[in-house]
Amino acid sequence: MSTAPLIRSALDHVQLAAPPSRRWQPPVRAAAAAGLAWVVCGTAFGSHSPYPAALAALLITESSAFRSLVAAAQYAAGCALGILVAVPAAILVGPTLPALCIVVFASIVLAGYDRLGQHGVHVPITALFAFAMARSHLWDDLAPHVIETAVGVVVGTAVNAVLFPPLHLRSAERALDDLRGRLSRVLELLARALREQRPPRELLGDDWTARLTDAVTRADTELIAARESRRWNLRSAARTSVWHLDHTVLDTLARVADRARDVGQLLEEESKSGPRTRRHGSDPVTPDFRPGGARLLLGTAMCVRTFHGGRAHPILPAARWAGQHLHAEADSSKDRGLAHQLEDMLACLDRDRGATSPTRHPRTAGTSVEVSRHA
Repeated sequence: MSTAPLIRSALDHVQLAAPPSRRWQPPVRAAAAAGLAWVVCGTAFGSHSPYPAALAALLITESSAFRSLVAAAQYAAGCALGILVAVPAAILVGPTLPALCIVVFASIVLAGYDRLGQHGVHVPITALFAFAMARSHLWDDLAPHVIETAVGVVVGTAVNAVLFPPLHLRSAERALDDLRGRLSRVLELLARALREQRPPRELLGDDWTARLTDAVTRADTELIAARESRRWNLRSAARTSVWHLDHTVLDTLARVADRARDVGQLLEEESKSGPRTRRHGSDPVTPDFRPGGARLLLGTAMCVRTFHGGRAHPILPAARWAGQHLHAEADSSKDRGLAHQLEDMLACLDRDRGATSPTRHPRTAGTSVEVSRHA
């Protein structure tokens, strides 16, 4: 069975996830790990062609030190299970067709175990190799193969932890900044739609809700990758306070995005109903409400643009007071519905602004996000 698909699946996501300037790092780590494993086996054990060591070191090269450790455990477990299935059958039953069928069946069943991930395929591969060698060449061929594989796993894990261990913090910062910018722009255009009595789709496009959802999903994916890249990473000690990458910030922005979609839907319904609204038993948005609601949306956009989970924008307390006042003076059901959504947005930003504020290393915590905002 060819290992080319395994190698591609192990490395493609690493190279695509990395920025262009750093896409050379995964190949360098893989080459260094394979080469060092080859040298160690050749020097320590006198192996002339330690391909199992080089292959093991290559296949556990991942996009983070933690994922490399997980891949190493999965790879080692897959090989160990293959040997445990094949060796007893070969020794007790012999290299017969029924024994071979039993080994293949059992190894494929074990390969489907979820915790083995993509390395579950090594259970049947190792089982077939061990079954062929365990009967007459147990110590001549199988034992060196196992030793070389173990060396490759250890060396590969060490190299991935020491050589260019990636920290996916910048991409998470960029994704959050993109979400803040996109969401604040949506709020600004919703304010214009409310003030000018226009449907939001004219200003934002037909797919604006889908694009906003994609921005939230992308930020969530990048934050998960950033958190994972810090685990077992020697470089993460240099940036111990990354409070602005906490999921609390993303959750708050996601809730504001949900309210923005609700506001857009209300305005869309208002634009479609027109003067017939009163005849159907629902009051329209009153002219007196529109300027105040638009100003409140613009103030919310300003708060969103600077929301990093720490100190709130200076206008937030005044905006919350204005929202309560606007709600109290609302004349129609549509006015009250919009005022409720606007108040809820500001309440989200005010309630969660201190949840992830820094307690240590404030300079380190604030610098990286400010740089990414102004880059």
